[in-house]
Amino acid sequence: MESNSVDGCDEDKEVEGLKELLAFSALEVENDEKEFFVSSSFVPRENVRSCSCSSVPGMSNKEGAMPKITSEYAKMRSWLVGSVCGESLLGPGELGRFFPDRKLTVHVVTWNMNGQVEDGPPPNLDDSLFPPEASTMADFYVIGTQESFPGKQLWEIRLQETLGPTHVLLHSVVLGTLHICMFLRRDLIWFCSVPDDGIISTRPPTNIKTKGAVCMAILFFGTSFLFIDSHLSSDQERVQERIQDYQRIISTVEIPSKLPIRHHGPGDDITARFDAVFWMGDLNFRLEAERESITNLVMQNGRPIFSQAALNFDQLNLLMKQGSVFKGFSEGKIAFPPTYKYETGTNSWDSSKARVPSYTDRILFKSKGRTEIACLSYNSVQSFMSSDHKPVWGLFSVSLRPGRDNIPLSAGLFQRDVYLEALRRRAMALEYKKRTKNVGSVACCVQILYLIFVFLTTDGMTPIWLLVLVPCLGLVEVESVLVPQDGPCSIPVIVRGSWFSREYGENVVTDIDADSMTRVGQCAWMRKFREDDIMFIFRERGGSRKVIPRRCHHCVRVYVRTINVLEKRETGCVDVPPEDLARAGGDITKTIDTICRQFDNAQEISTLFSENPTPINCRSSFEGVWHFTYKNQYRFTGECNHPAARLQSCQVPGSQFLIQNQKFNITYRPCSGMKDSLDAVVEYSCLGDWFIGKNHYIAVVNTKESRKDEKYRCMLRNRDDDLFVGATITAECNILKSPETSPERLRLTPIKAEAEVPGCSFPKDFSGEWINTANLDAEVVINDTHITETYYPDEGRYRETIYVCKQQRGSRFMVARMGIDGCQKDYVCFEFLQKHQNVIRYRRGTNMIITDFHTVCSWVQFPGKDHWLYNIWLAKNPVPIKCPVAGKFKFQQIGDVPFRTRILGGVTQSPRPNIYCKENISDFSVCGDQKEIWIDAEYCLSVDYLGRPVDIYSDPDYKLKCIGYWKENLRSYLITYDELDAFSKYRCWVYQRSDINQVLMSEAFGSFCDVRQNVSSYNATEGASVALSMVEYERERDQCPMFFDDGANPWEATEGFVRFFPFGNSASNVRFSGLSVTLCVVLYKVIM
Repeated sequence: MESNSVDGCDEDKEVEGLKELLAFSALEVENDEKEFFVSSSFVPRENVRSCSCSSVPGMSNKEGAMPKITSEYAKMRSWLVGSVCGESLLGPGELGRFFPDRKLTVHVVTWNMNGQVEDGPPPNLDDSLFPPEASTMADFYVIGTQESFPGKQLWEIRLQETLGPTHVLLHSVVLGTLHICMFLRRDLIWFCSVPDDGIISTRPPTNIKTKGAVCMAILFFGTSFLFIDSHLSSDQERVQERIQDYQRIISTVEIPSKLPIRHHGPGDDITARFDAVFWMGDLNFRLEAERESITNLVMQNGRPIFSQAALNFDQLNLLMKQGSVFKGFSEGKIAFPPTYKYETGTNSWDSSKARVPSYTDRILFKSKGRTEIACLSYNSVQSFMSSDHKPVWGLFSVSLRPGRDNIPLSAGLFQRDVYLEALRRRAMALEYKKRTKNVGSVACCVQILYLIFVFLTTDGMTPIWLLVLVPCLGLVEVESVLVPQDGPCSIPVIVRGSWFSREYGENVVTDIDADSMTRVGQCAWMRKFREDDIMFIFRERGGSRKVIPRRCHHCVRVYVRTINVLEKRETGCVDVPPEDLARAGGDITKTIDTICRQFDNAQEISTLFSENPTPINCRSSFEGVWHFTYKNQYRFTGECNHPAARLQSCQVPGSQFLIQNQKFNITYRPCSGMKDSLDAVVEYSCLGDWFIGKNHYIAVVNTKESRKDEKYRCMLRNRDDDLFVGATITAECNILKSPETSPERLRLTPIKAEAEVPGCSFPKDFSGEWINTANLDAEVVINDTHITETYYPDEGRYRETIYVCKQQRGSRFMVARMGIDGCQKDYVCFEFLQKHQNVIRYRRGTNMIITDFHTVCSWVQFPGKDHWLYNIWLAKNPVPIKCPVAGKFKFQQIGDVPFRTRILGGVTQSPRPNIYCKENISDFSVCGDQKEIWIDAEYCLSVDYLGRPVDIYSDPDYKLKCIGYWKENLRSYLITYDELDAFSKYRCWVYQRSDINQVLMSEAFGSFCDVRQNVSSYNATEGASVALSMVEYERERDQCPMFFDDGANPWEATEGFVRFFPFGNSASNVRFSGLSVTLCVVLYKVIM
């Protein structure tokens, strides 16, 4: 039966619908009576079709497609400006209706188009916007291009034409050859703010603007988004210039300028101002290696492939790990070939300029606060050949939160001219497709005739013409015909070579060349599940390739772990019956089920080690110095614990390719009573590592061993407990299931590699135990000469860093840092302020490997930001101090985490009496010795029979101890301590006296305040949880005297003395300590 449907929609209905929509739109434009907008009826998120016919779910005009709104409901709802109630436009009600899981999908594409002047934009963009991995259309589409097609509007129309009428173009930004545009679902445009944008050129003003960045920002519900499309400096060696381009972009672009997003001011990192940030573009970071070595890794049979080993040379990954660029950003897992540089019109690497194939085109993402971004898919588009770059796309899920209605809404505005022109072209294309639908049958028959010719020339295969001719007779519809591959099956280069393995208790050497493998024969078929997961069908040698006689076939699945290690599963000999082969038309791909039916993913896997291995840097395998105890279940019982046993793997500064950095040593020492415990030093070269789930496998080769069965070994660590290492005693990785069950097990304890002699002392009052506010899981212990910082990633594991005082000049201390598990030593400078209360404030400079004080402690080594705060250490066991704010206040609060009513200890001391409350308020009290803040979210203010204020429900909701305060950058800061706080016992506050009896305060989420936080901050955008506006209310009976100290001099003593205010012209404040006052009183009594 002939079908008139395209992609599940009736073509006639879609054409007519588009014509009606265009006519209606033209009428609206002519009359200009109201803003044109396509029906805002909700389209289900699972709908992936881009057509707008009535067969699309949710697009029909039947009752229920757009629910009716009753008049009573309209009277009840609240649309107050600034409201976050459930009925507000951007509140949780509307958010939950459109996004039940509060997750938004964002599809990001970046592509360097290489000009595209002659042929215009590609006619088909489906592979970049609707890749096979994306089963549904995204809510947002953001496309950034570099060296873009000159016709901006033609490019945008082509994108709109591809996306169809379900999405509209919200905004686009252009700078020279840079272009970024954003499409979103048309029914979501009402919840979006007006777009904000910014541009910057990193080239001199006289040059063509090909390098720089274009930025676009929006607020969607309550989540802020920033999209950056950049083109950084090119060439392999210009790494520093690319870093400078990045720094200039994040510090110079003026965004936001229209949106109510708080930020500190010019010069700070623009990516820290938004909840979700996506950075795309041609970043131009290269693979730092010779072209020939990289090409061998990423090319197979003349075609580009993915190689995990090549990523080890990626400049961007190395710089991100160092924190030099894109701090806080993440990237999806790369599993595609390098995206640059190709011969235009091909999928072959360009040879004219001898460029190293590289991953220049990237998509990075970053989130802050409670916003979560998950990368669902990340890939390139190899089918686009009009440029020397391949496009890269990423699909992301972003968590949303409700917003406020007082943001500048777009209110349905979008690029109408682009939308209408795309609809017109789409209607014309559908009409043309309908008229020319049957033309494809001619091409089908031409292909079939060619196949008939091929098969008729094959001996013994002539009956197959009946099967092949069926599609042309119209009896069966097929999409494509699979034919046997003509010529040898090309095995990827990374799989070829001579390999050693231990299989079924025997030593085996396997030779693999371009089309064969020893013992299993010639390669007949190959399928790539991924670049590192390949299945082969081999047949034993002999006979013609076109006529396949009855013979053994083997199904082999190969996993590429590193360039030196393969793992494989293999079936035995499978004899394919002639009748099965005949039914398959001689096509071996149709007998896969027969050949591979014995294949079982649960069967044992064999490990193949390269007989000519290339050592790899050991840093990803082991980095540090450890003492270890070990067990060997085949040599002795018990655990050997010798104090001199060491595992040492240290990196030598200079290059990751140094031979020393590709090796590590294990020093075994014998234990008394354990006869077969080892006494040897074993040197291993690293062959690479890989992860399977949480298991971290490490392949090594003994550099001093010549016997193959003794030189190759595997080791295993687990992410949950990486202080235990399992090791094999044979060349078999498959026997390692967990460190505990391994033939040999090592239990590691980090130690220092060497002792460092102190050269100075820290201030005496620094000694003690402290908490690092930058990481609440880290403990800091200070004595006269050492600072030890211990970090606990989880229970049972820890990391330790030791700082040794070497030299002091004033407030600056140069220290030696015993780095990663005692392996690395460098020097860093601390600038300490004098300790006050329970607080140590400091700045830390840049780590360096030189020992010159004037260089290490130069002021330029400290962060040079325009706005910054001192870091703080807080006493682990703080002593309460007098609070800088005292009195009884009633307050109003606003924030993401407000103070709520709760019962300390879980039960009340007595039932709450039923007494009339004069007033219900929120109470903030600092009374008595003024060292503790009591907060009651619902305070019942009443009076006794004498009219005195009585708190009839006296237990507060929160009790916070003041432990430190100071003034910095014209802002006053307070640290409080709450033993019952489940998130952070320490909290930072910003406070300010706004009037004689009014105080403003803002509480941070954690133990330190963000540089942007002020007294009015209340949400995670500025690191705050709640803001309080407090008014003192105790007048008649002042039981809680009001007190305020802005912290300008935190070293001033505020306790243990009495202040006298003598009168007279020469009067000055006089202080007497508590002891002096006591003596005066005693003498007075004696005299009297």
